[in-house]
Amino acid sequence: MPCSYEREGGAPCQFGMLPDGILLNMGGRQFCLFHAPLGATDRTGVTKKDWTSVRTGEFSREMVRWSQKLASGAITDLTGVTFPADFSFHAVPFVPFERGARFDRAVFPGKVDFRDVRFGNDTSFDGVEFVGEALFDRATFSGSALFGSATFLGDASFHETNFSGEVRFDGAMFSADANFQKARFGSNAWFDAVKFTKNVYFDGATFHRLAKFDATKFGADASFQGATFHGETRFFRTEFPGGAQFNDAKFPGGVRFYKIAFSSDARFDKAKFDGDTRFDGVSFDGDAQFHKARFAGSASFERAVFAGTANFEGANFSGNTFFHEAAFLGDAIFPSATFCGIASISKARFSGEARFDAVTFTEFAFFEGATFAGPAIFSGRVPGNAGSFSGVNFSGCDFANDEHAPDFSNRVFKVAADFSGARFVRAPLFHGSKLHQGTNFQGARFLDRSGAAAPAYRTLKLAMEEMRARDEQGLFNALEQECRRRLPDTPLSLKVLSWIHDKTSGYGRSVSRPIGWLAGVIVAFFHLYLFGFVPWPSRNFEFEPATLCETLRFTLVQLVQPFAAFGTKYDGAGFAIEVFRHPSLLLASIAAVQSVLGIALVALFLFALRWRFRRD
Repeated sequence: MPCSYEREGGAPCQFGMLPDGILLNMGGRQFCLFHAPLGATDRTGVTKKDWTSVRTGEFSREMVRWSQKLASGAITDLTGVTFPADFSFHAVPFVPFERGARFDRAVFPGKVDFRDVRFGNDTSFDGVEFVGEALFDRATFSGSALFGSATFLGDASFHETNFSGEVRFDGAMFSADANFQKARFGSNAWFDAVKFTKNVYFDGATFHRLAKFDATKFGADASFQGATFHGETRFFRTEFPGGAQFNDAKFPGGVRFYKIAFSSDARFDKAKFDGDTRFDGVSFDGDAQFHKARFAGSASFERAVFAGTANFEGANFSGNTFFHEAAFLGDAIFPSATFCGIASISKARFSGEARFDAVTFTEFAFFEGATFAGPAIFSGRVPGNAGSFSGVNFSGCDFANDEHAPDFSNRVFKVAADFSGARFVRAPLFHGSKLHQGTNFQGARFLDRSGAAAPAYRTLKLAMEEMRARDEQGLFNALEQECRRRLPDTPLSLKVLSWIHDKTSGYGRSVSRPIGWLAGVIVAFFHLYLFGFVPWPSRNFEFEPATLCETLRFTLVQLVQPFAAFGTKYDGAGFAIEVFRHPSLLLASIAAVQSVLGIALVALFLFALRWRFRRD
């Protein structure tokens, strides 16, 4: 009688007519011993799942006899076969897999052993159900290997398996641990939409061509330590709810992580990225470790989100690097890193500590528009060494931390540094640094007026003086003096004089402010003379124009001829008003005060004018 099993497309059982005595029954249907489900019974009422080793041996011998009848070059078709509990293709190599094999929709209810088996042509395990442990260690697939939609309910081991052709695990499900350690993928490898419920290990695996993990779900830890990806590598919408280990991994062909969520720690310590690397829009919910990683091509982390610590200590970026609009919600650690190409970190957000100490920027570095809510450390380790800037742009940056000053100490700025429009809540530290003469602080805002900030402003003042940058020198001198005014050990007299100097001329920086004050002095003393010493009119309290002119002339005389009212040769005959012709001691004293103020304000004006147009 024929077996009731039908293959895809309605094809009959591939094992042909079998004697009635070896058919099994289930639900009124007859099945050959290969296609019979585990619940099918034989003539004695024994179900297939309860077979003894004797019956399993019969199963194996029948399969051998069938395989020997296969025509030369025919594929070994085991589609839909339900194997006994435990089955080994390792101990008894009786089936000729050199011509290729099909196990589509087969069922392995127990442990299955394919260790060291050689599959000489295309092999398919599509839709296979591995209930127990599945061992493929050191197996060889010379053709393609298809495991699409296969289900691995027990541990799956492909340790040192050699896949020479294309490999597809699309839609497969691994409910237990999956081991691909030291596996070799000679052609394209697809793991799209694979679901790994527990740990998966690709440690030491080698991917010679495309490695694709689109929409793959890793349930627990995913380990790719020491793996090598020679071809294009892509992780698109991949989920890493557990730890992701890529330590010492190599990516000669480039890699792209796109729309990825690393829910736990992601480690790429000492990984080597020889091709272009993309982590655009990736979310690192745990720590991101790139300690001593090497990026030979371009590296892009644009709009990436680092929720934990982002550690790039000692990393080397040989190509252009992009962290544009990246968000560092934890600490960002870049000490001793090297950027050999252009580094674009513009509009990045640093919520925690941002450490760029001893970092070397060989090309230009762009930080414009970046926000530093935590400490910002850009210092070198020793004066003038261990990290230089070949060009850096901090324009529009916001150094918002109110506890720690941004630190640029012991740095060498080989090319102009741009701090225009930046905001410093705390005074920046440049102690021991060498600034380029093109350094730009235009429009920068310095909010720190505490006494502790005075040394920081003094350092910048001296640096600007050395470069003969008068405007910037005046700016930092004014900031220094204002901070010193707030020091508790500064004498009160100096505080008063400093305050007057600040208000009247901005510590010599303002040309217009002394002129404004001088005009105010003239107006004030004009009114003082007019209403305090000139006789008031008898009607309507309106002064005659001649009286106003006389008062204004007397006011101006005190500027042109200081202290003239005290002089023994004072000639008041030119004045029609008696009080101006023969000033009283009080009027002369007040006029002398005006002269002192006028002289001081004119001197401040001339000092500011000379400072602004000084030539060295």
